[in-house]
Amino acid sequence: MSIDIAAVTFVLRAFFEGSSADTVFVGGVPKPDGHLDWIDEMLTRSEPHDPDYRIFGKLRDASSTIIDVGAHYGYSAASIWAVGSTTCVLSFEPTEAIGPMLDRIAELRPGRFDYRVIALGLRLGQLDLVVPVLDGVGLTALTTGIGHPDIAAMAHSIATYASAHGGERLTMYRFTAPMGRLDGVLAKGGFRVPTDKIVAIKVDAEEMEADVLDGARATIKRHLPLVMAESGHNPRPRAVMEEMGFKMAELSPSGDMLEETAMPTLAVNGWFFHPSRQAEYQAAGILAESSNVGLSPSVGAPGG
Repeated sequence: MSIDIAAVTFVLRAFFEGSSADTVFVGGVPKPDGHLDWIDEMLTRSEPHDPDYRIFGKLRDASSTIIDVGAHYGYSAASIWAVGSTTCVLSFEPTEAIGPMLDRIAELRPGRFDYRVIALGLRLGQLDLVVPVLDGVGLTALTTGIGHPDIAAMAHSIATYASAHGGERLTMYRFTAPMGRLDGVLAKGGFRVPTDKIVAIKVDAEEMEADVLDGARATIKRHLPLVMAESGHNPRPRAVMEEMGFKMAELSPSGDMLEETAMPTLAVNGWFFHPSRQAEYQAAGILAESSNVGLSPSVGAPGG
């Protein structure tokens, strides 16, 4: 048997509204829903877990780095390499239990991967997070900030998981992670991958994408990277990027490049590029030739 979406929604609302202590997970840290032995197999795949990642495959400067915010078990890093990218990957993930999986990636990809267990956002300090727990197993992919719940989306994801894997008892586990701004974390240095040439940033932060990007303004203005943000079609992430002179794009119908869009995309991921990189992206097959935009006066040329 599995829990249905109505029951899931009831538990989520009771937890976030503070009306039921029965929704709180007790008994220590929940068992993570991943296994260390997944990593070796994951790094042998030739297909990405998300079609959007095919765009990253056209970034092939081995001395450059892609920032991965919201690493989970390393799916993004694996997908970036699966599609042919030779870049390094620097991942950020607030869930400490996932550390051993990311350690394994660093072991198997020496000099090409590093990570930090930290939440990224707009302020320094700590972030209260919550993860759904189904029959004692933490659904870590659904970890979200306590103040940023998308109850409808979370309920759908939990019910889908329960339908596929089973599960009847849903509770919620709350924990605290250190929090910083990407600009400040990068400034401290000490990474096993280069950070002097950041070619792309991927952000999947469960409704906190705008805060992550806002806390990375110096990095973005310096490197003018290609940016993929989940919920990037929402007004707040788009406003942050447009203030820095970036244009919005979406995956083309063929799925092999980006096309500029003046309208909010309906896709899960929003893409952003700086006009000064237009020719470079078109030559690499990242941006369609039909994307004809002018330079933004608000941000200088790359490296400025």
